[in-house]
This record gives sequence, structure tokens and C-alpha cells, in this order.
Amino acid sequence: MKNHQNLYRLDGRVVYVTGGLGRIGDAVCAELTELGASVVCLDSSLPKPSKARDVRYSAFDVTDTEHLEDRLRELEKTFGPAYGWVNCAYSRTKDWAQSNVANMEPQSWSKNIEIQMNCTCLLSGAVAAAMATRNTGSLVNVASIYGMVGPDFRIYEDNGLMTPPAYAAIKGGMMSFTRYMASYYGRQNVRINAVAPGGVAAGQPAGFVEKYAERTPLRRMAEAYEVGAPIAFLVSPAAAYITGTVLPIDGGWTAI
Repeated sequence: MKNHQNLYRLDGRVVYVTGGLGRIGDAVCAELTELGASVVCLDSSLPKPSKARDVRYSAFDVTDTEHLEDRLRELEKTFGPAYGWVNCAYSRTKDWAQSNVANMEPQSWSKNIEIQMNCTCLLSGAVAAAMATRNTGSLVNVASIYGMVGPDFRIYEDNGLMTPPAYAAIKGGMMSFTRYMASYYGRQNVRINAVAPGGVAAGQPAGFVEKYAERTPLRRMAEAYEVGAPIAFLVSPAAAYITGTVLPIDGGWTAI
């Protein structure tokens, strides 16, 4: 009989987190560490000593798709083979926040599709292929509720915030690719899932937060750890029969 309490543990298992210094990535690293994982934080830069957690760090550019297999092998030589991999990196252009559907700039659209969706999908493919050679592994992509439903633009009125149109295309594409890979690699016991977070509290204007809360059944935005914990669950053996799913973490936003 299984010891169900131990199903959540990741003791001794190596889990890589891209964008691990970001708001969600940092929360994912913290939750995985609590479950006993040997966490490797991958980011474009290394943390300041005061910001370092009890994890290992490596500079890793997710927008560089050259020689992915070789780069992954180097990571494995240094830190160990990946049991788990979480894609939290959120690369974007400087004009990202100014984009809107009524005035889409083709070069910006194409660049963001490239550095966000294309690079994540190519990296996921290389990681899953490596996991398949070991017949085990769990990969989680961080998508968004805006890959599932359209925005409620009322929450963006009079606060200077906006969600770019390419974001919906990117996150929707990542969800579909997640399902495709889950179907392909299931026979090698490699699980591939995605999460679709709603808004995460990050010091947004009070008017936006109020409108967002009114639109959400739980009447508030998420805290970063509330996204990190479900991701850690999907990585863990407790989710051993879950693959190809997109888990909304949205306070009920997509339920209404």
C-alpha cells in the first residue's frame, strides 16, 4: 500500500525552473525546496547574495535556441538529470506593455511570438526528449487564463494597464503544444502539463485590483505562492496520473 504522504515528496530529485528569479519562478523554487527537491534556478542573470535561496543557480538564456541538446547535457553534467522542469521565464520586448489589438506592430508581434512561445516550445521539446530516454519526468509550462478566455477589458479602464494581444496567442499556443507533447510522450512515462494563472498581486494600481477582485469569485488576486504550490504538486509523484491538462489557478475567473 502506498504511503500517500510521501507521494508529495521530491527528495533527491532534480528540478529545473526557468525564470526562477521572477515572481512566480521564485515561488515555485520555494515550494519545490519545501518538498525536498534539488532545485536548479535558471535565469538570464545570477541573484545577488542577499536574494539567494537554498537552491543552485545557473545563467541560462531561454531565448537562445542554438545547440539546445548540448546545453541541456552540460546542465545535466553539472546538476544532474532533470526529473522535473518548470518553464516560468517571461521574456518580452521593451514595447510589450504598449501593444494593443487596434494598433499591432508586426515586428513586435513576431519578436514576442519568437522569444516567448517559440523558444519555450523548442526548449520543452528538447527537455521532454531527454526525459523520454530515462522513461520518467514531469514538465510544467506556465500559461495564463488569457489562453483560455478573452480579457474583460473593463478592468483595464483608467489605470494605464493593458494585456497585449500577442499574449493570448502565445499562451493559447503553449497550451495546445502542452497537450500535443503529453500525448506524444505518455508512452515514455513523461508527464507534461500547464497551469493557467490569473492575476498575481504585484503592486498594481488600486483601481485595477478593485475591479479585478469584483470580477473574481474569490474576490482577490492571487499571491505568488498560491501559483507555486499547484505547480510543485504537478511536478510531484502525487500527480503521477495527470498529464496533458491545463490547470486554472484563477480564483474562479474562468468559471463564470
